[in-house]
Formats: sequence, structure tokens, C-alpha cells
Amino acid sequence: MAKRWIFLALIAATLSLPGSVRAQESDNEGPDSRWQFGAEYMVFWLNQATFPILATTGRLGDPIPGALGQPGTRVLARGPLDHNEGSAGRVSLLYWIDPDRTIDIEGNFFGAEQQSQFFSAVSSSAGSPLLARPFFDTQPAVNSESAVPRSFPGLLAGSINFTYMTRLMGAEANGRYDIQGWGWQNGFSFSMTSGMRFLKLDEKYVSYDNTVQLPAGTASSFNFSDNFTTYNTFVGGQVGGRIRFRWDSDLFVDLESKLAVGPNFQRVRISGVTNQYNAAGGLVATGNQGLYAQPTNVGTYDNSELAFLPELAVNFNWDIAECLRFKVGYTYFSMNRVVRPGDQINQVVNIQAIGQTNPIPPLDPQFYRRESVIWFQAINVGLEFTF
Repeated sequence: MAKRWIFLALIAATLSLPGSVRAQESDNEGPDSRWQFGAEYMVFWLNQATFPILATTGRLGDPIPGALGQPGTRVLARGPLDHNEGSAGRVSLLYWIDPDRTIDIEGNFFGAEQQSQFFSAVSSSAGSPLLARPFFDTQPAVNSESAVPRSFPGLLAGSINFTYMTRLMGAEANGRYDIQGWGWQNGFSFSMTSGMRFLKLDEKYVSYDNTVQLPAGTASSFNFSDNFTTYNTFVGGQVGGRIRFRWDSDLFVDLESKLAVGPNFQRVRISGVTNQYNAAGGLVATGNQGLYAQPTNVGTYDNSELAFLPELAVNFNWDIAECLRFKVGYTYFSMNRVVRPGDQINQVVNIQAIGQTNPIPPLDPQFYRRESVIWFQAINVGLEFTF
């Protein structure tokens, strides 16, 4: 938050420059100026991630307290999960190849702050209220909705915790050619763009649950952890066009559209850990499973799919000095064929014994790659310097 206000204060100070330094010519960039550097602050929103129901509470009198479909079951945590708005920064560099500035090469990089969302539900030392993780139990004797308790009044005390984290960054390199009009002249101009686009989205869901058999200190305790991590790396070619309308030497608006096409390299990592301790705190058993991560689906799964990444941006520009420009605008892009953590959680589970090396059928959960679409939108404000 502090970074956001510092950047906006710098922009406000720049806009207060005295009028004597304002550009007086229609071409506010000197004929020998070939480079342009830009820096922008962005407030962005990423669409919600879908997750299944992750935590419940229930009534002790139900046949399976906390299981979905039971009369007393109440949902404590479920998707979609939303980080709300975040902050990002973008820097750009441009070089005009010809003195008339009709051809340029340009590139930019943006990075978003890591966003995190936390959930925690903790019982009392007596195990109240009941806390449970719901799942569909595929054991032949059950084969129905069920729930594994993390706390149970009088029997278990415990907690349910999870974290969902997102990191996003991207870059592009393009060449631009003015087909109709010149961008520095009044009126309309139209230019075409082509180049390369890169986008990387990393997300992680990690749970960490604790359970202590009551009375505490007289029996076993357990830690359970699931980790679902997804990576999306897009690299593709893109084409686009920009319409510019300049009212006078100082004010103009840009409307730009681009479409990138290329492979999205997907990676899904699933892991789990269960530890059992005795009353003295000594490790009794450990296994590579939590609840939704079992020996049947843990591992790393790689894949690539052809993806499309369209973008639309509008920017209002003000040349406030001979070599200085202020801009404010809106950017939107989306991408399909994306893997996200919540989509990879399969709640059809046959819980294996701790440390079971050869899973016992039915072999559930199985891994099914599920894809979705992400969209990103941002309000951007920044400065461009020509030199």
C-alpha cells in the first residue's frame, strides 16, 4: 500500500511542473530523440479461482457429522476464492528506427505482487466445535459422502488451515509500423504490431491440519498437509493494431488490440504429508499423503496446450513537457487452457493407511487435468520519458 502512494505522489509532483516547460510544438519530441522509457503503476483484478468445499462443521447427532448432505452440515470454506485487487508495475522501452518515427521496436515487462489468502478454523481444547474435511469415500462398504474430523467434542481437538497464493508476470517484444498517418501528427493514425508474448502464472494451495486425541498428552496427535501447485508458462507470437487520435500537440488517446497464440506449458504438482506422533511427541509414522493428496495421485504432471491470449487497452495521454508524457488507462487480457490448483483437487478419495507403499483399491483419488480461463484487468497510471 505504501508503494502505491509513493508512486502516485511522484506523478502528482510531475504534473505540477510550471507551464513554462510545456511543449509548444506539434512534435513534442525533438528530432534527435529516438528512445522512450515508461514506468506505470497498476491496480489489477484477477478472476476468482474455483475450489470445492474444503471445510465443514456439523451436528453430532448426524450419521456422519460434517459430511455433505447431512441435515446439520454447514460449509465453512469453499470456492470460488478471490484475492480482491492487487498492485503491479510495468516498465517499457521503445526505440524509433527511422527519424520520422513510423517504425519502432518496443518491449515491456510487468510483475504483480504475490497475493495470498488464508483460512483458519480452530477448535477449543475440548474439541468444540466439530471441524471436518468433506470427501466422497469410495471404500466399497461406504461409497457415499463422508467427512474426516479434525476436531470432535470430547474426542479430538484440532484445526483446519489453508493458504492460497498467486504470482503473475509477463513480458512482450514487438515491432510497430505506422500504416496510416503519423502518431505525432494531429488527427487519426493507425499502426500494426507484431512480436512475441510471454506470460507466467504460478499458484499454490497448501493445507495444514492438526488433530490431537483427547485428553491431550495421553494419546496420539497428527499433522496432515496437502499441496496442489500449478504452473502456466505461455510463449507465443502476437499481432495487433493501434488507433490513435490526437486532438492537439498535447492530448491524444490510444486504442489497442492484440492477439497472441502459442503453447501454454502446464505443470501440476501434487504432494501430501501425514505425520503421527505418540503422547511424548515422538514420530510414530509418516506417509506421503494428506487427504486429497494420496499415493494414487501425488506426482508431477506436465502438459502443453495451444492457448489464445487476446488483449484490449485504452490509454489517455498528455504531453506535459517536451520530453515527458503522463498516461492513464485500462488494460484487459484473458487466456484459456490454464490449470489452477482448485480445479485439480479430486474429492473422490479412498484414504490409504499411513505409509502405505502399495495403494489398496479402489485407487482414488485419480488425477484428472482440468483447465479453465483466466482474465486480468487493470487501471494503469504512469509516465513516459523521451530522450
